[in-house]
Amino acid sequence: MYGNLEFTDDEWNTVHIAGEQIYHCKIVQINYTTYDIRHDADTINIWTYLDIMVTSPDSTGPNGEPYWYACVITIFHAVVLLTHPELEGMAQSRTHMDFLWV
Repeated sequence: MYGNLEFTDDEWNTVHIAGEQIYHCKIVQINYTTYDIRHDADTINIWTYLDIMVTSPDSTGPNGEPYWYACVITIFHAVVLLTHPELEGMAQSRTHMDFLWV
């Protein structure tokens, strides 16, 4: 998800890596809103904190798991160009995107 945009499988094809370059990094900071509507951030560092937990989209139903657990193998970032249909009125812009290999 980018901002309030939800990406379907087909819409992921609207994310283009600028210059076809992906960079390896050791630390990423994840910003989020807490339960009491405050801003907070967590840092993932591949040298110290490898294990992460995120909420699961499969948390409904009797056998649904509320969380997914993963071990971070490495962290990447790239400059991407978003051409999502809902961004049609806006100029296409490049933005920084971090992603994890877990």
